[in-house]
Amino acid sequence: MLKKMILTLLAVFALAVSFGLYFFLKNPNPDRPARIEAPNGFVQAHGTNLYDGSGNLLQLRGVNLGNWFIQEFWMGVNSVGSYGTGVYTQLRAGEAMEANHNLSPEQIRELEALYVDTYIQEKDFQIISDLGMNVVRIPFTCYNLTVDGYTLREDAFEKLDWAVEMCEKYGLYAIIDLHGAVGSQNRDVHSGDDAQYDLYGNETNMRATCDLWKRYLQNSAPVTSETC
Repeated sequence: MLKKMILTLLAVFALAVSFGLYFFLKNPNPDRPARIEAPNGFVQAHGTNLYDGSGNLLQLRGVNLGNWFIQEFWMGVNSVGSYGTGVYTQLRAGEAMEANHNLSPEQIRELEALYVDTYIQEKDFQIISDLGMNVVRIPFTCYNLTVDGYTLREDAFEKLDWAVEMCEKYGLYAIIDLHGAVGSQNRDVHSGDDAQYDLYGNETNMRATCDLWKRYLQNSAPVTSETC
């Protein structure tokens, strides 16, 4: 009899624990509702939580696509040899190639396109998705979109648009990260230019940076409000 009572209590305890774990895992924090009212079709923040376009709690799991549009020395074997300081930055690498008389402007563009087209491919987005991740961060600088920081390239948004299309195809969110603003926001190599710190306080460069975002939005989606 005692044995039967103990087994019954253990069964009830196990059932209670199971239900508790189920509700905890479903919604581990009562201050973190699993859904919000009136979703607007966009990812939005409520307090410290994110919710998807349908109003469901969103937990981001993803990777950074570093060294793709911006090559940083600590992520690869990058050097410009004896050119300038020899420290690799996106701007200095471009200047070094332009100073190489063995390379024509067409060959420089071909080399840049070859790198970007092969470093990240469609299969990479599929692998990221298959691993259970749901977001990628895509850093780039003004030099990926312009010829001099100001004048747009003819194909300025082509590769960024392709990356977003791949994210949509494989169910990934895309964080579009302007990692290097016009004039450099911090004089660090990841901004594309470590020779100057000339964004904040420079009206021309601040406006040019805002214009890049506006042109990207105009190219990729209707603009409904001021960006800057």
